[in-house]
Amino acid sequence: MVMMQKNYDKARKVVRCPAFGIQITGFFAVCGQLAVIAYRFVQYEQLKYQVGFDGTYANLGLDIGFVLELLLNFGILLSSCVVFTAGGRMSTLEGSTNFIYAGIIMAMVPFCVNLFFIIGFPFGIWALFAMQHPDVQRALSSQASRPPKYVV
Repeated sequence: MVMMQKNYDKARKVVRCPAFGIQITGFFAVCGQLAVIAYRFVQYEQLKYQVGFDGTYANLGLDIGFVLELLLNFGILLSSCVVFTAGGRMSTLEGSTNFIYAGIIMAMVPFCVNLFFIIGFPFGIWALFAMQHPDVQRALSSQASRPPKYVV
């Protein structure tokens, strides 16, 4: 049991830094995307009523372009949350391996985290190599045999 804990601690040391980088990428992407969404709402409210040529206000209503852009922004926000969560699960070596890999790949894709892929790309490559470490593989495969952290 002591040897298993030692390997688990070693695996956590291997993934600590790349997981932190993935989490930072996700955090900045979430904050940035929330700022973009807030800015778009403010901009939409300012453009909602425009003065026409005759001096009257024209109610533009909720146009389809704004709705589609909003859906796209919420999709990017969702993918940024996945990146942040995957970084957290990677640092604790908990959760699905596929989910962690999906978060790592999403951190390296420009569409998923906007410009923050500049941070996510090098940390993503590092995280992919760290996930291939034998101790990390053993820790992730033996997580089902570990007792739960809490008892109800």
